[in-house]
Amino acid sequence: MQKKRDRREYNRKWYLAHKETENQGSQKYYADNTEKCKSLVKDWRKAHPEKIKEFKHTETMKNLPKSLARIIEWKRTNPELARQKDQDYRRRIKQEFVDAYGGKCSCCGETIFEFLTCEHLNNSGKPDRQTGHLGIKMYLKAKREGYPKDKYTCFCMKCNFAGRFGKKCPHQTFDTSQVMRGLAC
Repeated sequence: MQKKRDRREYNRKWYLAHKETENQGSQKYYADNTEKCKSLVKDWRKAHPEKIKEFKHTETMKNLPKSLARIIEWKRTNPELARQKDQDYRRRIKQEFVDAYGGKCSCCGETIFEFLTCEHLNNSGKPDRQTGHLGIKMYLKAKREGYPKDKYTCFCMKCNFAGRFGKKCPHQTFDTSQVMRGLAC
């Protein structure tokens, strides 16, 4: 153990003594091989996304007040762009949810995106609503859980509201083909 400490101390002292020449050599190499260095970094970042995510998180947490201040300032100076980015993010998360559950209402087959929403199976939504998992938070929770097919499904708002309080959706209680035949006459 003593040798390891001595080596660390020696390396630290050597680096401090030669710091300027080492940095100049690195800068000269980078200047001569800029494209090569950039492509190496790009390839490494592509191969190690989990390390990049961890590094970003660590840096953000180190400088949290500064990071938050920068974000708040940007949102204050660019309110329209911030609102648009927020809407795009929410739409993307909801689209991922809808796609994971078939892209349509699992009861009536409605495909209009704006009408689709999350439905808890077996009336198990009360704990989520009590803990504030509504809207985008609900979609994110389902994503974190891996979009379980036994816990959530995709319903349109008509079927979602019709099935409230233990009732059955009208699509499940009567045959719509009989109604269509009556209208055709």
